[in-house]
Amino acid sequence: MSLIRSMFLTAVDYITPRRISRKYIQSLRQDHFAPHKNTSFEGHYSRIQTTDQGTIAIVVCEVRKAKKNPYLVHFSYSPGKDSNKARIKAEMYPEAMDKILQDKDPEEPLIQPYQYVPHNVGLYEYGPNRCTYNLRFPDPRGLDTSQFHPTQIQQANKHLHVSVKLTDLTHWDPNDKISTPEGPLVNLGRLLPLHWHVSSTRSKAEYTVRENDESGNIILQGSGLAHSEKNWGTSFPNGWIWSQSFSHINSPNKATYSLAGGRILGMEAFLIGYRSQKFRWDFRPPFTISKVFGFKLNLFNKEEHDVHKGTLDIDVRTFVKRLKINVVLPDDKCYMPLSCPLTSGHEPDYAVESFRATTTIRAYTRSAWISILDLGTGLLGGWELVETNVFDDGALEFGGDFRHE
Repeated sequence: MSLIRSMFLTAVDYITPRRISRKYIQSLRQDHFAPHKNTSFEGHYSRIQTTDQGTIAIVVCEVRKAKKNPYLVHFSYSPGKDSNKARIKAEMYPEAMDKILQDKDPEEPLIQPYQYVPHNVGLYEYGPNRCTYNLRFPDPRGLDTSQFHPTQIQQANKHLHVSVKLTDLTHWDPNDKISTPEGPLVNLGRLLPLHWHVSSTRSKAEYTVRENDESGNIILQGSGLAHSEKNWGTSFPNGWIWSQSFSHINSPNKATYSLAGGRILGMEAFLIGYRSQKFRWDFRPPFTISKVFGFKLNLFNKEEHDVHKGTLDIDVRTFVKRLKINVVLPDDKCYMPLSCPLTSGHEPDYAVESFRATTTIRAYTRSAWISILDLGTGLLGGWELVETNVFDDGALEFGGDFRHE
């Protein structure tokens, strides 16, 4: 997509009502959760909250033309704070990974089904209202395994078989199943070094982790909730933050929250989504820009974070809606190191992530008339607290420069 065309489509999508642009501008009807042909890397991530309030995390990622570790398949289990189970982490760096586009469902013509087949590891498959993982790893429990080579699959005494099935996907916009958190900004294509897409903010999950073959001992099994997303682009930014939470599976609220952002193109900016029974709010640039070339703006978004304390505070607003986000980890933080896609390949321990966060969301609104009177500056205030949600066992990740601050 040319520079002029990208900028034109972005401008049109910004100023045109969404129902019109989505209906008449067919160039905007791309399923960005499907594989992209012209991108340096793509990574798919699912977080499954288990019955013990723990987390299963799965990553399937590739860095094209990388000379070292171009492919990554990650599985981990982080137990809930009251669980007596131990953490499990297994990573494979396959020698190859096939991508297979499948026929579209006539009833879901916009969604492109596909498969990723990492050699000697298993299968990841995505389609309308479904996402499945069937993967096989050397069992890392009790072993010193900083990195596995695929040939070790044959050498390991024990293996882990991971089976996950996601259904009843809740798309970012239920009225537009291929919408992304970026909104019109996704049309900028390669003009942005990194893109973020959430295919489902809340799905039903069925999972089984067992030893060896299908008759092996069951390590984990049950039903839970899942969040699924992907990144694609040139490479991850120099520094980033990711956070995500959903209300308990038995909660009638069914609220969700997700955030991704960091340093990109000389700015620090974020993409934020908040969903509840009352609201479906999105925040994106320009409102979420917090810094430009290192200088704090504090216009629409005030952001503070501390990787050592395990905290994130954001106060972001538009002209008539406002979200205050507070994310706090317990004293032990329970960080887990993660491998991340760089232009040279997947770099171990380039980010840290925890699933023990307590996340508090406060939503505010104000009259449009007040916004007109103060020209959108917020100086006249008028904000009314309309909803508060507190999420336990949320996710918080610091990567790149933010991981080492």
